[in-house]
Amino acid sequence: MGSATDICTDKTGTLTLNQMTVVKAIVGKGKSVEAIDVDGSESKELGEATCEALRQNISLNSTASFERDDEGGRAVLSGSKTECALLLYQEASLGAHFGKVRDEWRASNGVRASYPFSSTRKSSGALIELDGTLRYLVKGAPEVLLEACERFVVAGDGNKAGTLRTRPLDDDMRARIRQLSDNELASAGLRTLALAYRDFEADERGDAADSDEPALAGLTLQLLVGIKDPVRPEVPAAVGQCQRAGVTVRMVTGDNVVTARAIAIECGILSDADNEQRRVLDGPAFRALSDDELDALLDGPTQLAVVARCTPLDKQRLVRRLRLARHVVASTGDGVNDAPQLRLADVGFAMGIAGTEVAKEASDIVLLDDNFASIVVAILWGRNVFASVRKFLQFQLTVNLVALITAFVSSLYLGFSALSAVQLLWLNLIMDSCGAICLATDPPSPELLDDKPAGRNTALITTRMWRFITGHTLFQCGILIWLLVAIKTASDAGVPDRNGTYFFVGATVPPEPCHAGGLGCVCAADSLCDDAAAVCSPQIGTNDVAWCVLPLGAVPTTSGAANATPSTAPAAAADNDADGLMPPGHAMPVCSAVGSCVNEFDVCHDEGYLAEAGAFCLSRAGGKVLPSRGQTIVFNTFVWMQVFNEFNARLLGDTILPTAGLSKNNLFWGTIIVIAIVQAIMTVFGGAFTSTTDLSGIEWLGCLLLAVCVVPFWRTAAARANAERARRGRRTRQTARVDRVQRT
Repeated sequence: MGSATDICTDKTGTLTLNQMTVVKAIVGKGKSVEAIDVDGSESKELGEATCEALRQNISLNSTASFERDDEGGRAVLSGSKTECALLLYQEASLGAHFGKVRDEWRASNGVRASYPFSSTRKSSGALIELDGTLRYLVKGAPEVLLEACERFVVAGDGNKAGTLRTRPLDDDMRARIRQLSDNELASAGLRTLALAYRDFEADERGDAADSDEPALAGLTLQLLVGIKDPVRPEVPAAVGQCQRAGVTVRMVTGDNVVTARAIAIECGILSDADNEQRRVLDGPAFRALSDDELDALLDGPTQLAVVARCTPLDKQRLVRRLRLARHVVASTGDGVNDAPQLRLADVGFAMGIAGTEVAKEASDIVLLDDNFASIVVAILWGRNVFASVRKFLQFQLTVNLVALITAFVSSLYLGFSALSAVQLLWLNLIMDSCGAICLATDPPSPELLDDKPAGRNTALITTRMWRFITGHTLFQCGILIWLLVAIKTASDAGVPDRNGTYFFVGATVPPEPCHAGGLGCVCAADSLCDDAAAVCSPQIGTNDVAWCVLPLGAVPTTSGAANATPSTAPAAAADNDADGLMPPGHAMPVCSAVGSCVNEFDVCHDEGYLAEAGAFCLSRAGGKVLPSRGQTIVFNTFVWMQVFNEFNARLLGDTILPTAGLSKNNLFWGTIIVIAIVQAIMTVFGGAFTSTTDLSGIEWLGCLLLAVCVVPFWRTAAARANAERARRGRRTRQTARVDRVQRT
């Protein structure tokens, strides 16, 4: 529904309340016909014989019913709402309850046959036996029955004797009735319905009784009624929202053209000025169109807005042609015959109250309130889901690209990835689960209806999204690579951090205080080690730092470099035992491969720099390798960039304020707070498991300041994009004005 471009909607019950009431009638008066208001006193004006004939037609030619409840006498309707309106009219104006009439005729077995409503004939009927005569009762579309009528009933006191007075129905009278029907009933949005009958002569009884249904010919018109079905109060606003959202609303109805046009104007589907741009067709005219002509009415400058006297096959054809034209179509239906077009539509809506079970099974969504405004809600939520998918995609692709580039560049530049496996797992959790919670839980905003529908061929990732992904990837990678270079430069210069370790050094910190020239401490040459037996082994591990180490079996001496600080470390000769271990911070046993150290907590750094000494077992302080501070700074900055970038990713357009609508999404704030707390815990207490170490206050502040830059960076880019778009719009409008002036 988020991509829907067209809605083909029924009128009754969807655009209207489906609360039908007979409010006007056209009856024969003398030599002519008149339109009268229905107020409950018509029985005196019509006459008893006319009322009796109408009671027979309304009660027996119907499958609907109603009951009065115990609370207030409200009518509980069952069956067709149009037929229920006639039954209520009979009770109020014709002086008899339908149940009494039906019981009398059933008791006498007077009903010979019933013919349900046919969308082809546009009528329903019943065959009864009346005083030895077969009478065919029929009700249906006035334009159909009028052509079949030859006489009309004249209402009045003359009908008291029980014999209906009738007059011939010529062409002038037909024109008069049509004019009254259009001007007094249909133009007011009333559904029109005609009631008629035919009495069969003795020689016609056999044919009438044996046929499937008598032909619509030789009828006598009894009455035309106008049935009011009020438009739902919220429908005009809902239709306006659809039009603002770029969704075309097309009404398909069984009413005649005049009634359909009046209802469409009341609903806002048409306006009085739409005669040229928006077309109203009746069923026969619609069926007479070729496919090419229909396609031109669906996409051309003159668009089809209303199809009156529409059959289920007409609805199906309309939906099919729209889909073939690459429209995304939503359609409504409630009857069994609507099932094919509900299945054919991209989104089928069945009515939960008036809909049949077949229609509900064939549909995708069931409207529990049968209300068109609920379709607008479905559009809003559909667009919200679609927007949430796009938000998540642009955020996730950004994180993936930045992580990939950072790991790749750091591996080339440093010889190892600045992001460890555990850190990448945490980033994966942020961009998947936490990102989905943050970006897919925004409630729908009414502003979503200001955009045009995505349509069937729209790309999932738009040009603006690619601009977002590319811009953030370059910006974040630039900051992180700058950090890598700056920290690596500090490490090469021998600038230690406050714990005595160096950036990007994953080796050990001796248990004793490290002093210049001491075994296990940083040196620049062999002559700078305190002990003459020690060697300065460069680049132990994955760093550019050299260490004073004592090969296995070597005995520390008392002589050393003249400029070296005297060692305060205790002698280690007595500890040079058979296990191949030297006391931590004094001597490093020689090893041959990773895992060959006797102590399981030692690390064999086999870099091959000293052929005479081989590799060395470096004893880890307390059995643990202290992580790199530089690695922690890069990781911490990266994570906080993604946290702040989630504020940017919430907005698909170029909205300047990234916090718009956040007050309505507590889940977003809760997830952001959880991410921040977990990140702080990992940084401070993660240690070797997360390859992080605690940072100073200045370092924390630096990470946060670098990370928060992603917000003003993108808001500035969005502001520039808005300004450029506005300039292009002004140039386009100016060019259009110049063209109009030149054409004039």
